[in-house]
Amino acid sequence: MTIEISNVIIEKPLVDLSELSTEEETGTDIIELVKREVVDFCKEHLAVGNERDAGFSEFSFDLSSQTVHFKIWIKSKHKTNGITIYSVSYDISGEYNLRNISDSALDTEICVSTPVGRMCIKAKSIIEIFMKLMG
Repeated sequence: MTIEISNVIIEKPLVDLSELSTEEETGTDIIELVKREVVDFCKEHLAVGNERDAGFSEFSFDLSSQTVHFKIWIKSKHKTNGITIYSVSYDISGEYNLRNISDSALDTEICVSTPVGRMCIKAKSIIEIFMKLMG
């Protein structure tokens, strides 16, 4: 006797995958994902040129006070035919208590001077990404 099974649909997994990571690993993963999202946001909105880059030179998140401290370097670079037209780096930094954000902090502008002019974002944009650390 042969039984053929097709179109199997598993509605509930036998193992909860979230249990496979420890809390510490999950927290570290979340921090790294948030940091990557902040860096990508900065590259897109505060850098110019065809070789944009950014990264954290300082980062800390105090779990008990829910305070994030950061310093991000941003690089704007443009090359044409192997010749560098411009290459500049600049930093942005801040410290926010994510548990108690004031309206004035959300409305604060973060501005940088780039080779093609001044670029600004609202601090709210970065704070909203950092808020994912609270989740």
